[in-house]
Amino acid sequence: MNPSSTSDIERRLLDERRRLGQKILRIEADFADPMDDDLSEQAVEREDDEALEGEEKIAATRLQAIDAALARLREGTYGFCIHCGEAIAPQRLIAMPEAVSCITCAGIA
Repeated sequence: MNPSSTSDIERRLLDERRRLGQKILRIEADFADPMDDDLSEQAVEREDDEALEGEEKIAATRLQAIDAALARLREGTYGFCIHCGEAIAPQRLIAMPEAVSCITCAGIA
């Protein structure tokens, strides 16, 4: 992997990390808002909160994957499958820069 592509990948990962961090902060701020006095409105808010909790979990999981990818970049192991050690296809890394496995090991083939 050439240095320019490494810096491009790092920039993309950092941008996505910032975006996800902001999303999590917005969700947490929404949770901090007091509930409406109207009971029917509270029911709607609880349903919304459940959906937001799901979104927050997905964002937190993706954030961990991005942090791990950034660590692999620093270690020089980025772009190699953690299972078989083969290079991960560049197209896969473009689509999913936090990918840890090649298509074969991921079972996507």
